Amino acid sequence: MITTVWPGTDAETLENQVTDKIEKEIKSLQGLDNFISATFNSFSIVDVSFKAESPVAESIQKLRGNLDDAEPELPSEATGREQTEFEQLSQQDAPVLSLALTGEGLDTNILRIKDSISSVFAEAGYAK
Repeated sequence: MITTVWPGTDAETLENQVTDKIEKEIKSLQGLDNFISATFNSFSIVDVSFKAESPVAESIQKLRGNLDDAEPELPSEATGREQTEFEQLSQQDAPVLSLALTGEGLDTNILRIKDSISSVFAEAGYAK
């Protein structure tokens, strides 16, 4: 996932000056499966997915290289734009189970219930 923060910038400007340029650089990546972007006031997100058979380390290295290539085309950090950040995520990082508790009277007991559920998972060796 690639994120860019540019406080005070409207979504259209951010898309034209940042998101579109990042997309242009990643479109040509070998092994690219898909990418999705979203631009909002003050920040942009580009989510990149590679084909399952693509070598992970090599694909990530090429993505970082393409981001470095895009950097000179982006507005300077002197304009308030923060350094574009890259975070590698994996399907293994996604939660296997999500719980939502709803109903009348839960407002007073919700924290106790949450703590009980969390402790069961912790005792079983699972992260919160």
